[in-house]
Amino acid sequence: MPPSELLEPPIARERGAPLGESPGRILLIEADPLLREILASGLELHNRRYRATAVAEALSAYAALSAAEHDLVLAGLESPPPADLLRFLEVLREVFPSVPVLLVADEASGVEASTYDARVRRPPEMDELLAQADRLVRRSRQSVVRGISLASLLQVIELERKTCTVRVGGGENHGRIAVRGGELIHAQVGTLTGREALFTILGWPAPGISLEESCDEETTLSGGAQKLLLEFYVREDHHRR
Repeated sequence: MPPSELLEPPIARERGAPLGESPGRILLIEADPLLREILASGLELHNRRYRATAVAEALSAYAALSAAEHDLVLAGLESPPPADLLRFLEVLREVFPSVPVLLVADEASGVEASTYDARVRRPPEMDELLAQADRLVRRSRQSVVRGISLASLLQVIELERKTCTVRVGGGENHGRIAVRGGELIHAQVGTLTGREALFTILGWPAPGISLEESCDEETTLSGGAQKLLLEFYVREDHHRR
């Protein structure tokens, strides 16, 4: 069975609930039994609302993610990194693009930068690891948008003059759109920025969308959402002919 089929999404709860209302679920993958116990205990002692599911290898991680929704994956990587764990991180990003990944590793060599969100050294300084875990869990618990297209969402954001970052996942692709006061100011997919990045993101079918209530980006876009969307649709219509 392909790894992606092992990760059938569990019945999803609505994200965005305050951490005080439900536990923050953390999947911990660590081969070293002593370090695994230290990390799991440290997380739960640090925040009584954290619930750490600790496993030793990738196959158990697939099972854990299929059984319950998690707010963070904390992956310990030995050197050299196991091939099955590297593949797990790739599949995780494909199937659950909104779940952040924190690496505990001496080196990130052999790991695609797109498969993780932050890294701490191994063995970790606990204060640094806990600070990163808190940050990523908070980000994960922010609203995941359902039932509305990206184009419609951008128009609503413009009307309400919101400042935020829209993170978009489409299969193996990941991008972001920055909005300040309702104005689209930046879009990025990999090294691609500006209009081309925005139009690339808009062309993804049924992407996953999440919002962060912050915006700290350079300006690579101008013209407003309505004008940019119209330009995108005109260009798409031209390409279909």
